[in-house]
Amino acid sequence: MKRIDRISVTHIAGILYVVCKLTEGYISGSKVSQAVHIVTTVSTSDQYADHAFMVETCDSVRDRCVSDPSCEMLLHSIKTFCANVVTGESSTCTEQCSRALFKMAMRAYSDFALDFVNCDCNGSFTCQSMKGLIETCTKSVVTLIKGAQSGYAYSCRLGWWICAQDPECELARITSELECRTMLDGIECTSSCNSSIGHLFRQPSAVVLSNCVCDGVDRLPCISFLSKMYNLCYNYLANLKMVSGPVSNTTTAYTSSGNGHMIPILVLLILSNLLCLGLRV
Repeated sequence: MKRIDRISVTHIAGILYVVCKLTEGYISGSKVSQAVHIVTTVSTSDQYADHAFMVETCDSVRDRCVSDPSCEMLLHSIKTFCANVVTGESSTCTEQCSRALFKMAMRAYSDFALDFVNCDCNGSFTCQSMKGLIETCTKSVVTLIKGAQSGYAYSCRLGWWICAQDPECELARITSELECRTMLDGIECTSSCNSSIGHLFRQPSAVVLSNCVCDGVDRLPCISFLSKMYNLCYNYLANLKMVSGPVSNTTTAYTSSGNGHMIPILVLLILSNLLCLGLRV
């Protein structure tokens, strides 16, 4: 199965860099000194090779963000609840902090988040060296997202991101990708492909995928991908029904024209606020 989206290390670092730059100048605190070595692996599906778009620099995104109240508001929301995580007083993400991150992600706008994910670090070491700092709160926030998913149509990008955090779900995704090449070419859905899709969607960490919205820069490829799966794999609806109940809610969600909710992106955006509380770039 082709990947709808995987947030690369470079993209995550871009988020961190932009928000640190936004934070610079009005957040006080001790400088956090971290040396993080990253191996950047970008996995780009050939299915989307022709889906090119201009990549904006992170500095440019930063300039646009500060002129938007909803985007700038994210810079101030983390101080109270997550300061102890940033300063190292807590080695784990506190419940109060993780819930604050979750609530802010739910309420935030997705337009700028897409730009933050796709922005170019333009060679900045700070932008490219902070990936390892976000691990503290990621798991707890993902747990809250998965627990609250019932009745809420999340972004398909979120669904694939959550699946990628679970080794079993990621293995099921890779297996289905190998088994479903003819389906992705629009030819046929073989029995092995159909079986692998069923196995993937029965994974607990794939539950969000059963009711997700195609949106953002990958909206059209996402709809194309899911349309092929829906039309060619005769048992696809049954596979989803095992996971999510009524099929009607699922099929309409895939072709929604709304913006959806880019929760994984926004979670990382907020986490970068957390990191930058004590950082002066």
